[in-house]
Amino acid sequence: LMLARPVVSVAVLLACLVYVVSGQGVPAFFVSPTGSDSAAGTFAQPFLTLSHARDALRAKKTSSQGGVIFLRGGVYVLASPLTLGAGDGGVAGDHVIWQAYNGETVRIVGGVQVSNFTVYKGAIVSCDLKAHGLTDYGTMGASTSKMEAYLNGQPLNLARWPDLGNWTSIVQTFNGSALDMGFYTNESRLLNYMGQTDVWLHGYWSWDWADGYARVEGIIPKYNGSALTGVLTSNKTGYDYGDKSRYAVINSLSDLDQPGEYYIDRPNGVLYLWPTSAISEVWVSLYDNLITTSGTNHITFENLNFEYARQTAVTLQNGVDVTVTGCSIMNIGYVGLVATNLTNATISYNTIAHTGATSIDISGGDRMTLAPGNIDVHNNVIQDMARWNRCYKPGIAWAGVGNSIRNNTISDGPHNAILGLGNDHLFEYNIISNFCYETSDASAFYTGRDWSAQGNILRYNTIQHVRKNQVTVSGGTVQGVYLDDQMSYWQILGNKFIDCEVGYFVGGGRENIARQNYFQNCTLDIHFDNRGMNWQKATCAKGGLLEQRLQAFNYQSPPWSVHYPWLVNIMSNYTCIPAFNVFEDNTYCDPTFIDQTEDTVQSWHSSMSNNVHVCQMNDDLAPTPTTIIPTQPLKNNVH
Repeated sequence: LMLARPVVSVAVLLACLVYVVSGQGVPAFFVSPTGSDSAAGTFAQPFLTLSHARDALRAKKTSSQGGVIFLRGGVYVLASPLTLGAGDGGVAGDHVIWQAYNGETVRIVGGVQVSNFTVYKGAIVSCDLKAHGLTDYGTMGASTSKMEAYLNGQPLNLARWPDLGNWTSIVQTFNGSALDMGFYTNESRLLNYMGQTDVWLHGYWSWDWADGYARVEGIIPKYNGSALTGVLTSNKTGYDYGDKSRYAVINSLSDLDQPGEYYIDRPNGVLYLWPTSAISEVWVSLYDNLITTSGTNHITFENLNFEYARQTAVTLQNGVDVTVTGCSIMNIGYVGLVATNLTNATISYNTIAHTGATSIDISGGDRMTLAPGNIDVHNNVIQDMARWNRCYKPGIAWAGVGNSIRNNTISDGPHNAILGLGNDHLFEYNIISNFCYETSDASAFYTGRDWSAQGNILRYNTIQHVRKNQVTVSGGTVQGVYLDDQMSYWQILGNKFIDCEVGYFVGGGRENIARQNYFQNCTLDIHFDNRGMNWQKATCAKGGLLEQRLQAFNYQSPPWSVHYPWLVNIMSNYTCIPAFNVFEDNTYCDPTFIDQTEDTVQSWHSSMSNNVHVCQMNDDLAPTPTTIIPTQPLKNNVH
């Protein structure tokens, strides 16, 4: 993955070098993997550890100063995270900056490189982890801290049957209180696991939008008087088992049968893998987290590479004026970057790939007061998320008030690309590709079931290649944009929906405005339903979930009644009817534009007009040009 670095870094670097040479300005220290913490921390005599450089800068700078810590090229293995607090930031206009020196490659890692592989069998090689001093292999499971293996900068897949992309099925569940303990199967192959320890299952137990894990405790032929084999489990996560649900067996050496797979024999401390190419380097993850800030203001991390943590690479909490730019976050066991309760923060020009769960998770702003967070997530390349936790772990998770997600390229996930809930957010000029390939009743862009989430705009994005490529069980389509369970008051403007099963899905919500969008090669461009008038009526009725979520913010009193005046009387204004939705000035090149007649749309007090069937593009994958004129803000439609 290649990404241009921001030009501003050069100016910052030159300025900092002047301070070092002249002895004036902010303090600066150097760190190197070949340095010493008894050294002076200069260019010629750098420190060895990041924590020592932090302490030196903390002691040197005044409360009105920033500072610079230059990291020389090389690998920094962090056995414990670098923690920064309130005293480790700068001041407005004068940040504390942690950055790579002069474009050198800096790798901050939570893993250990292993070597001395020998042939085990055929193309499979093995490595004695204990000989490397490694005894902490973690525990299996969805969100646990566990060791993973990476070959030549790419994650390997845990040995699995059937192989990745394929599944086997539950024949029948147990009855009554034993429902969650296991299930019946007629797969004779599962008898091979009898006597094996630490074999696990990964599956979609009830729904194709919710996965889980379970440990195999026993394989018993003709279990409980049945002609079928019983699979007994423990440590289960997710929903109850369902008849005919799909699953796979993982973590057995006997299933290591193709290139790109690995297995760790925990009792004996041996790593087995089948290389996809000649081995250049193999890393195993060992430590949980890399960098954590709490209450740290006016700080920048720039041009650093974070790799091989078991949990989260970068965690930023309760800070003001925080920047992460030009960094790479790769091969992480759980979340790439978490930014919680930040104000005026920037996450830009980063490359984030191969995370076990979410790539970027942001929250900022106060929903009670509607004070904005002003977190700007832009120009990032995000790829291959949710390797372990397959559902609801998107490329970007968002929450809070007044943040923006723009000009990002997000690709290759089994479920969501962007997921969240909040107020007054802006999503624009993002390119979203190849999502929901393993799930159903899901979407690339998802939000739902909360009328308190107001003022959000999704405009000028390209959303493409959103289709299932695996057999699912529980049914349902996948869509580019999903306003689920009566989600309302969104503006969907000037977006491109290309090659989606469904482009835009309005699940019973009200006053959602869709204008100037383009649809091409979608099975259905727009789905529109009235679920609040039938099977989901209790949700929108007086005292129901949607009103409860509004009442949590005193929506009929300032500042909410001033900022969103149309909400004041919502419970007496066509409450459960999908009213005031607008579908106009859209262009489409598909047989079916919307799955309701114009008469039906009008009967629900919504409107559609000037939608034109014109095939004017040939899978143009570029973002919508900025020459599109933004539409007017959402109008206050009142009955």
